Amino acid sequence: MRDYATLPFFIALRRASWLRRLARVLMVLAAVCYFAFALIFLTLRYAVLPHIEDYRGDIERMLSGSLNLPVAIAGIDAHWQGLRPHLGLSGFTVHDREGRPALSFDKVEADVSWTSLLHLGLRLDRLEIVSPSLAIRRDREGQLFVAGLKLASQTRDSGFSDWLLAQHRVVVRNATITWQDELRAAPMLELNRVNFHLQNNGSRHRFGFTADPPAKLAARIELRGDFKGDELDVMESWKGEAYAELDYADLAVWRTWIDYPLELSQGSGGMRLWLGFGQKQLNSFTADISLAQARLRLGKDLPLLDLKSVNGRLGGKRIGNGFEVGAKGLALTTIEGINIEPTDFRLLWTEAQDRKPEHGEFAANGLDLDALSKLATHLPFDLATRKQLTLAAPHGKLFDLKLAWSGAADAPTAYTLNARFERLGMHALGILPGFEGVSGSIAGSEKAGSLKLASKNAWVDMPAIFADPRLALESLNVQAGWAAVKEGIEVKLDSVAFANRDATGFASGRYLGRAGEPGEIDLSARLTRAEGGVVWRYMPISVGREVRDWLHASITGGSSKETTLRLKGDLKKFPFSDGSGIFEVKGKFSGATLRYAPSWPQIDNITGELEFVGRRMTIRASRGSIFGVTVSDVKAQIDDLMFPESPLLISGRANGPTADFLRFVEASPVAERIDHFTEGMAASGNGQLDLKLTLPLHRLGDSKIDGAYQFINNRLLPDPDLPPLSEANGRLLFSGDRLKAEKVRANFLGMPLTVDVTAAGDGTVTLSADGGFNIAVLRQQYSQPLLDHLSGSTN
Repeated sequence: MRDYATLPFFIALRRASWLRRLARVLMVLAAVCYFAFALIFLTLRYAVLPHIEDYRGDIERMLSGSLNLPVAIAGIDAHWQGLRPHLGLSGFTVHDREGRPALSFDKVEADVSWTSLLHLGLRLDRLEIVSPSLAIRRDREGQLFVAGLKLASQTRDSGFSDWLLAQHRVVVRNATITWQDELRAAPMLELNRVNFHLQNNGSRHRFGFTADPPAKLAARIELRGDFKGDELDVMESWKGEAYAELDYADLAVWRTWIDYPLELSQGSGGMRLWLGFGQKQLNSFTADISLAQARLRLGKDLPLLDLKSVNGRLGGKRIGNGFEVGAKGLALTTIEGINIEPTDFRLLWTEAQDRKPEHGEFAANGLDLDALSKLATHLPFDLATRKQLTLAAPHGKLFDLKLAWSGAADAPTAYTLNARFERLGMHALGILPGFEGVSGSIAGSEKAGSLKLASKNAWVDMPAIFADPRLALESLNVQAGWAAVKEGIEVKLDSVAFANRDATGFASGRYLGRAGEPGEIDLSARLTRAEGGVVWRYMPISVGREVRDWLHASITGGSSKETTLRLKGDLKKFPFSDGSGIFEVKGKFSGATLRYAPSWPQIDNITGELEFVGRRMTIRASRGSIFGVTVSDVKAQIDDLMFPESPLLISGRANGPTADFLRFVEASPVAERIDHFTEGMAASGNGQLDLKLTLPLHRLGDSKIDGAYQFINNRLLPDPDLPPLSEANGRLLFSGDRLKAEKVRANFLGMPLTVDVTAAGDGTVTLSADGGFNIAVLRQQYSQPLLDHLSGSTN
């Protein structure tokens, strides 16, 4: 029976035996390689290199095979460079396929690499060419030639480029290069003091290039690159980065040899440029620019942009099925005076693909909207966008702006937004209000968000709501938020605090916006200070112009310390005449003046209340004065603010001296209509005035007046030529065209008298008197004309 306990021991023993045999084989191979290398080294050192001139033909054939072009060498010497053979070639010439000299170098230094043995071809550790002159040409078909040798592109006509990339290091010092571009029909460009360094490590190729162009074109040029690729005719597999530096260049002149992505007719400055390539296309770029006096056009249909200076870093790259562009510290000044301070921005966009919607991201800091809107005519916007920018004229600055969206940019399905803004503003556009000087922050998405405002000396322009649309605000502080709900967008005003020369107050509430509708609102506001003379300014356009004009002309001065607003309901039913909502503005005021109608004496120093409830406006004055006479229970009311024909109804009561009442009549339109009948009258004593006015604001000539004056125990002097009436009691009625007093009782010359007076609008005055006095006695004291006057009526 097999002993399984010893099985692991035998397995380990066999495995150790196999490892020992492998080690012996490797040792033998190492020894063979060592002695083979030693033999080759000794052969080269003592047999080949001392007689290198004898092998010149073999070397020419080897180079010809490697370059796939005929090669001739005038002279050759060799020595050791460390452990590597070093060759010095003089009169080195490469011929084209027709046998014509194409590329000649007076002196070439080369260190042969031991990898030549592995590749069975010439491999150089270092190739150095000193002071060559090199002609590079592009023909009309776009094919490149170096010293007449065609560089491989889509065909394998020449193996020179492949051989060059197979060498470890290639150095060119103090060369002169000429560039002839027949495809562009450009003049020859000559570069002097050219230095070139190429280092190849397998598929990785790094190079550096410096040159001095003509002084009028640019200062020293520097180029560097780092690429990965195998063969030039398979450019799709190549990728890498390149760097270019110009301390100074006349960019407009360089258009002769270089295509720009935009039209540049003037400009000079310096530039540092990083370029990323892959799959035969430019995949990324970064440019540090400093230009002056540049004239460029960003689109074929756009006007020229004259730049006084532009500085900063620009960059961009391809990202899958999209792109990313941006800038850091970009600043520019135009000849027209447009100035953009250093600004950072980044834009990323990807097109819709594989059921994923279009996506975009935009970030910016220090974005000057005013300068950008002024530049809109020069920027490649579509016509509709450019028109909107011109009309809205946005201005102010945005900081820490981060915007991301999915779907079309003009109708995103989702978005996120974060930003700070200072002195933000825009013109009113349609139903959108204009504003100026607004500062704060915003953060949110299509689902929810928040808005905070902390502004000084701002204003809001609402021409779609108010006839006097510009509302100045000394301070405005807002905390608000919004959220997407089933019905639409709900906006919550957590707190609003505002102050201006007209009012100071607070507000809070909510608004529900629905697509295609005015929306639903629930708003409460309280004014802790309000000026009475500016009520007209806050009347919406929906209130008739005549009402606004009357408020403007009639209410002056005064102030309120407690005014409230309540607005609740569906705004399409505003002002809620059907009772479906609430619209109430109520305030108490004092110190106001009411000029309720033209030519009527004003009421001064009013204390009262102002109310707007639904369609109705009511002004109640609990106290005031006319010519120093105290008035009370004054009421001015318009039943329907939305109906232009709705009249202003005014009623009131006054108690005071009858002499002041006579002044009131004489100062009112009644005096003109009764031919100033009361002019010259004198009175002492008091009475009570009741007055009612009906004023069609759109047709004040049709106003109606109804008044009554009750006097008790007054002393009246109707005419300086008549004796006074004492202990007069009665009631005087008047309207717009008539003044009438019936059964006025008084004492006249110590005897009772009853008087009836009518003053009509046609200028006639009728007076009749009846009394128990003795005519004989009167004849002894008064003249006949007076007695005739008292005995009957006169016109």
